[in-house]
Amino acid sequence: MNNTGRIPIYTSEQLLKIGTGEEITINEIRYVFDTGKTYLLQNDIEYTGSYNNIAQLIQNNEITFEGQGHQIIVTNDSGIKEYYTENSKYYIATNQYGYVLEGLQLYYDGINNTGTGTHSNTATTWKDLSGNNRDGTLQNIDTATSWQEDGLKFDGIDDYVLIGEMNYENVTLEVVNTMASIDDGIQIILSNAENGGYDIYQRFDNRFIFDTWITQNNSYSTVTTSQAPLQSIVSRYSNSGSYDGKTMKMRSSNGRTSYRELSVTGTIGNPINNTYMVLGTNPTGTQIAIQEQCFNGQISSVRIYNRALTDEENAINYLNDRDRYGV
Repeated sequence: MNNTGRIPIYTSEQLLKIGTGEEITINEIRYVFDTGKTYLLQNDIEYTGSYNNIAQLIQNNEITFEGQGHQIIVTNDSGIKEYYTENSKYYIATNQYGYVLEGLQLYYDGINNTGTGTHSNTATTWKDLSGNNRDGTLQNIDTATSWQEDGLKFDGIDDYVLIGEMNYENVTLEVVNTMASIDDGIQIILSNAENGGYDIYQRFDNRFIFDTWITQNNSYSTVTTSQAPLQSIVSRYSNSGSYDGKTMKMRSSNGRTSYRELSVTGTIGNPINNTYMVLGTNPTGTQIAIQEQCFNGQISSVRIYNRALTDEENAINYLNDRDRYGV
């Protein structure tokens, strides 16, 4: 009988034996699971059901494991997923759609734009699925022609979605959008930027930008992704920008990933004029500031967090974007 602690784990049933003292045979070898030891994950382990036997042991650091790139995914009774990895002593809870839950302040989904599990081509608001009731109000948008089955099309003229004031000391902005064709200038995707705040936009050279107003510098600091390939001009991208008071990060993914970061210490200044967060344009207060900067493309998903996501959390959200929206 082997009880060295380096027991290879293949299934959730084997995980449930941890801490029980019960013998189990794996690869014709008998083992006794015990706490205080390290276990070797041979596969990704997914488990749904009564999860305390797994979750509590890991959360309390009673066991550790070597994942070799593998992870334990536990879905609790409320449908929330928790991701456990060997590099993390904490768990990552996700909502029923698979996105990181902690700090989620707003979530728009183009597939379920009504919040009822269905899609509507007549909806005049975009339902917030975060539970914070920040439904977006469609402005100047012909719903019959603009709602797609998995997102909202903006005409680049005067379409935008009005959300509300969303000012945070730390922030993550995430958007799934198509790339617009731009001859000159920029097009705004998500913004509350008006001498304060933050935004994600696309530049004429097919780069995506994340801006944050740094109070100490009295100006915006900018992180720019590498140039997107021309053949992907109509492709869908998963874009993410975050700031934690020390580092700005920008990721843009479409099959391949462009990633940049910038060291800048400071605090985020609130925008002037009680400027609202909006989709599809550069705002001043609650109105369009510069009409030429209106976005011409489709937006499928929007998520805003009141903190900077970790790289691990950001990867979880991107992989979910890939599976849900075909990024």
